[in-house]
Amino acid sequence: MILPLEKMASIEPGYPFRGSIKTQKPGGIAVIQMRDAALEQGLTTNDLAHIELPGKKTPDWLMTGDLLFVARGNNNFAVYIDRLNEKTVCTPHFFQIRIKPATDLLPEFLAWQINQIPAQGYFSRLAQGSVLQNIKKSELATLPVVIPPLETQQKIIAVDRLTKKETQLLKALVDNRRQMMNTIARQTLCAHEQHLQKI
Repeated sequence: MILPLEKMASIEPGYPFRGSIKTQKPGGIAVIQMRDAALEQGLTTNDLAHIELPGKKTPDWLMTGDLLFVARGNNNFAVYIDRLNEKTVCTPHFFQIRIKPATDLLPEFLAWQINQIPAQGYFSRLAQGSVLQNIKKSELATLPVVIPPLETQQKIIAVDRLTKKETQLLKALVDNRRQMMNTIARQTLCAHEQHLQKI
C-alpha cells in the first residue's frame, strides 16, 4: 500500500524562534538544532542547548517516537527520536513528524524510508533549479510512503540498526589507525630531525 505522508502522520514546523538562540544552563527548555542531527549518527541529545522560550506560543513538545525532518539546505533527511528525558522543542529548520494513532507504520521505518533513494529523488526533483533547497510542508505532506507488513518493517529496522552500528565501529577503527599513524610520524620524523641537528 502507498499513501501520501499526510494520511499517516501529522507534520508541524519547529518552534518559531526569531534571531539567534541564547542558551542557558542549567534549566530551561531543551532545543534540538541542526548540529544535533546527522544522517549516519542520527540524533544526539546528550548536549542540547537550553533556553527560556520567547513569546507566549505553547510549543508542540517533541515526544519519543517522533521524527525530525531537515527541511532546509541541500541534504534533506529524517532522524528518529528514540529517547527524550526533558521538555524539548526544535528549531524551524525541522518539521516534526508524528505517526497518527492506529496506523500500521513504525516511525523508525518511516525515518529509514525517507532517507532512501526513492524519497530522496522526490525531494531532488522538487529542488530542481533552486540554489538552496527548502522543502515546504505541502511538499513533504504529499511524499508517497510505502507501507509494507509490520514484520517486514521490523526486519528492515533491525538491519538498518546493525548497519549503522557497523559503520560507527568502522569509523572508530579508521580514526584509531589514523591516530596511530600520526604518532608514528611524530616519533619517526622528530627523531630524524634531532639526528640532523646533531650532525
